[in-house]
Amino acid sequence: MPPLPDVNKVLRIEYTFLLDEDLGAKTRHFFRYAGTAPTNAQLNTFADDIATAFTAHLDDDMSSTYSVKGIKVTDLSSSTAAQGENNDELPGTRSGAQVSASACVVISRRVARRFRGGHSRMYWPFGVAGDLHDGQTWGDTFVGNVQSDFEAFGGDIAAAGWTSAGTLDAVAISYYEGFTVFTGPTGRARNISTPRATPVIDTVIADVVRSGIGSQRGRLLHLA
Repeated sequence: MPPLPDVNKVLRIEYTFLLDEDLGAKTRHFFRYAGTAPTNAQLNTFADDIATAFTAHLDDDMSSTYSVKGIKVTDLSSSTAAQGENNDELPGTRSGAQVSASACVVISRRVARRFRGGHSRMYWPFGVAGDLHDGQTWGDTFVGNVQSDFEAFGGDIAAAGWTSAGTLDAVAISYYEGFTVFTGPTGRARNISTPRATPVIDTVIADVVRSGIGSQRGRLLHLA
């Protein structure tokens, strides 16, 4: 499969979690910078600042049995652009009985452009049993707390740019448009997403914490 095309002046921020036996659960989002490109050292510092912001705003939303084990920031401008990391283990501090590792808080990223298909979202391993309203939804108080915490977290990221970074703003990236039907040798047909020649960058106008319990079944590691 060919690599995805470059996205000029856009940073991918990727979080890796320790969720019991799952050592590689991830979520990610994107920020665009208006100024000059960072160096590796500057992105290392930027990743450190994101780790500090996580501890300041989000660790109390995550079970004390879980932790962030790595934050990687990649400049997507080219395949040789800068990359930085923070590999400190950042434990959650929320007490209470665990929920399933597949249960997530979904944060949708609203953009102005209207389109059909999947929208940008993040899947965070937040919440404990006491935060549930019922089997399908998180409680209103918890949802409101995560909403304000994530807004503060995003504000800290936007303010943490390197010298000459210029304005940092949250964006969503669309790499695909439509699909092609592919029929394999067995006769079974499946849809393959069609890559765009040039990715579309949309400014995020709002982050919305969903009340419904999100699911990432892969985090159960197919152990059953």
